Amino acid sequence: MLTVVSWCTLCYASLVPSEPPSAPEPPAALQRPADAPTSDVEPVDVELIAARLLAELAATPDPNARWTTRLPRSSGAKAGVIIGGALIGSLVLVALMALLGLFL
Repeated sequence: MLTVVSWCTLCYASLVPSEPPSAPEPPAALQRPADAPTSDVEPVDVELIAARLLAELAATPDPNARWTTRLPRSSGAKAGVIIGGALIGSLVLVALMALLGLFL
């Protein structure tokens, strides 16, 4: 059972904030003067841009799709690739160890 306490169990200091922290005021150099004109920039519709980008991404063909056609499809072929790779890797390691043994 989880118990929530409002004080530190080591020093008994209160963990409840006395008042929420206020946002700091920006420096005067960054504040816009009251008589400054508002910008003429139109707001950007982020949802529309995201929808367009997703549509473009879905319409483009996958450049990696060509090599995936050469991968084995059946489970027997996949097992053969795994066993063959393990056999070749083992033979390479044995050959490297034999060469290393000749020089030691």
